[in-house]
Amino acid sequence: MKYLKVALAVLTTLICVLSSSTVTAKADTAFRYAYVGEKVEAYFYKDKDLQSALFAIPETYCVEILREDGDWYYCRYAKDEGAYVALRGYCLKSDLNPIEEPLENEYLNYPIAVDFYAKEGSAQIDPFKVTLTVAFYGNGTMNASGLSYVYYAGNFGYVANTVRDYPKNDIPQPTVSTDITERESVNATLITAIVITVIAVVAVVVLYFASKRPKLPPKLNG
Repeated sequence: MKYLKVALAVLTTLICVLSSSTVTAKADTAFRYAYVGEKVEAYFYKDKDLQSALFAIPETYCVEILREDGDWYYCRYAKDEGAYVALRGYCLKSDLNPIEEPLENEYLNYPIAVDFYAKEGSAQIDPFKVTLTVAFYGNGTMNASGLSYVYYAGNFGYVANTVRDYPKNDIPQPTVSTDITERESVNATLITAIVITVIAVVAVVVLYFASKRPKLPPKLNG
């Protein structure tokens, strides 16, 4: 019985360790980034509200996933560099393609020139014009009019034009390698668990019957 108890204890420990490994393998597959596919409108929202859309994230560019919140990602778009500042908000999971690493260019760094005119004082006088370079974040619409969401000197807002001709990232070829790798890893763990469990069970059975073997009577002298 002593050996039987030891074997059962070892078997229990093995099952617990292997189960823990399986859970860890599944947990390590969380994605940190997500990108917008080509010809897809994926909006960046101020809140978890479809009415709070700020702009459509440029095609083939990424957001960093900060956390998951139901059907939404709470994420970051752009960085504090150059003309840009990082924005934090929400995106619908269904609009994005999760990946482990960002594409070649994480976000669209594409400042644009915008002309601003002073009010005309007279029809015979050309209005005063100032051209500013602003950080373009993405296109939006209001009352069917094309707009761009931009940033300049600490302020966000819209200007009355859209940007269509911007450079794009190369999109990864459709693949299920990540899913296959995950399944293979989990399957290998399960197979290992089954094999070790079978060996342990056989060992327990052998030890059990060995402990039941009848003792031989002591030999008599002479």
